[in-house]
Amino acid sequence: MATESKKKTGLIRLIVLILLAVAAFVLCLMRLMDYQVVKGDDFAKAAQATTETYETIETSRGEITDRYGRPLVTNKLALNLEIDRAVFSDEDKEKENAQINKMIYELTNLLSESGEGWVDTFPVTATAPYEFLSGADSDIAKLKKALNVQDYASANDCVQMLIKNCNIEGYTEEETRRIAGIRAQMLMSDWGNNNPYLFAEDVSSATSTKLMELGDYMPGVRVSESYVREYVSGTIAPHLIGSMSKIFAEEYDDLKQKGYKMNDTIGRDGVEKVMEDELRGTDGVMVVTKNKDGEIVDQYMKQEPQPGNTIMLTIDKNFQKEVQDVLENRVLQLRAGKYPGTKGAAATVLDVKTGEALALATYPTYDINQYKTNYSELLADPLKPLMNRALNELYRPGSTFKTVMTVAGVSEGKITPTRQINCQNPYRISDREFRCQQYGHRGLTNIYTALEHSCNIYFYQVGEDLGEETVYNYAHAMGMGEKTGLEIKNAVGRVSSKKTSEELGIRWNIGDICQTAIGQSETYITPLQMAISTMVIANKGTRYETHLIKSVEKYDYSSTIKATEPVVLGTLEDKNNAFEIDTEGMKLMAETVSTLKGKNVAAKSGTPQKTETITHSAAVAFYPADNPEIAISIMIEEGENAKETVGDIIDAYNRTKTQEDALPQSKEVLIVK
Repeated sequence: MATESKKKTGLIRLIVLILLAVAAFVLCLMRLMDYQVVKGDDFAKAAQATTETYETIETSRGEITDRYGRPLVTNKLALNLEIDRAVFSDEDKEKENAQINKMIYELTNLLSESGEGWVDTFPVTATAPYEFLSGADSDIAKLKKALNVQDYASANDCVQMLIKNCNIEGYTEEETRRIAGIRAQMLMSDWGNNNPYLFAEDVSSATSTKLMELGDYMPGVRVSESYVREYVSGTIAPHLIGSMSKIFAEEYDDLKQKGYKMNDTIGRDGVEKVMEDELRGTDGVMVVTKNKDGEIVDQYMKQEPQPGNTIMLTIDKNFQKEVQDVLENRVLQLRAGKYPGTKGAAATVLDVKTGEALALATYPTYDINQYKTNYSELLADPLKPLMNRALNELYRPGSTFKTVMTVAGVSEGKITPTRQINCQNPYRISDREFRCQQYGHRGLTNIYTALEHSCNIYFYQVGEDLGEETVYNYAHAMGMGEKTGLEIKNAVGRVSSKKTSEELGIRWNIGDICQTAIGQSETYITPLQMAISTMVIANKGTRYETHLIKSVEKYDYSSTIKATEPVVLGTLEDKNNAFEIDTEGMKLMAETVSTLKGKNVAAKSGTPQKTETITHSAAVAFYPADNPEIAISIMIEEGENAKETVGDIIDAYNRTKTQEDALPQSKEVLIVK
């Protein structure tokens, strides 16, 4: 009985186990059916899941060319060194600073050994006692803001704060200053995890390879590729072309609305700045599809990259270079002779029929390829190579102003071809005495002789006859103290008058009209404005707006987007044959100059006083005198021979003009590369 009962119980258990196994099998089968049939599509989709990402395709910035389409600025793909901020995140700030400082020290040493530079825009002298660099006001303001110091903080205060805040210890004075300068630039550029710091641009492949081999020894240093500006000749018109730099933190909020990224570069001055919107292209957008394994399964261009437009300038590349060379040769010649203190020079050449700038030269100049790496050195140079003397330095025009006085005097009936004024020293007005050098003349003098030999007393008398207000009005009508219309930055200057003296807070004396009449006193204008007033004489009263931008072209030259047309800013009525009388006197003066004799030139020279003992040399001219094409102005600081230099520029004009006559004048025929 007992045995049968046990057998029966075992059988029941077996049956239960079988039923449980069958139930489990049925459940698994149902689940499998659910996976394969009910949810099969969902799992298939999951297995084939993809992700889409948007990649930016960098485009190139527009080129800048001369008037014949010959490139001045192009682009190239370059290797840049960037510093990644995220690598240096550490709760111990002293340790973090030590790592950053060591990296800067090692990297600058490596670049120096390789003969390469790095970005250096720190506006402080390289050696103690530290001083701010002149002409760097905007950079100094950014530095003080970044350091959160008072406006009155000195350069030394800023350096010491950087040393303290960045824990720069254990280095020589020169190394400390170098590291502090770069730490300041990092701070001003808002260096962060999403904003790498641009340490050096366009490094060699050898340097790039060396850095990659060093690996962990150079933490945070990475090599990136991007388009950078390539200058066909870095010394041709660098002041006109201008510079570029990364966007500053304080600018980003405004610029991001225009589509800029934090690490983008932007034009800072010159053509690069004023034509930023045209030069800047539009990056492309590529959609990339990847599967779950990260493999690319599809990609397409959602937005094609659009290169920036080409900016064609009015200058002739070859003529610009020759005018620059003329200035350099003249200054070096003077320094080697009896004028060792000659500081620099400027020259402008305008097309009198359009107002186009054919050449705008300044000396000393610099190589724009070295602008970023030599910025501090250039700023510290006492000869001011970064100053565009042609457009932004103000000078007294000296006796070249007598051409303006002639137009005013003849127009107002105070000068006639037959009127003679007795050139006898001294000339008295009120209780003051003035004198004339009386070179080549004395006694009774007419307007032609007065211009030929630059008689001061003749123009003292004309100034008295006209009065300061009339002189002021004619000078302004001829472009002095007026906006020129030139697209890039240029100074406005001022013309001496009672009103001007009041604005300056100085007293106007009755005898000041004499100094005003010969281009002295408080008249300060640019060489560009001197050329403009000369253009008015050449055009018999028409003053054109000056311009540097000839046209905006599609990047592939398929179409002209915008062409600059001549604009008349003012017209001065030709009364009493004033411009012809002025021209005849200027032609006589030109015949006294060895380099101008027989060349059909109308010219006037001057020796403007900078101080009681220091003078400059100035000259204006137009050529040919009988059918003018160009107006010229020259200013040589603390030297002589500006009038002789006019002849050199005319020779250069004729030489390059002959060369260009052989070129196609239509871009549809040929764009000269």
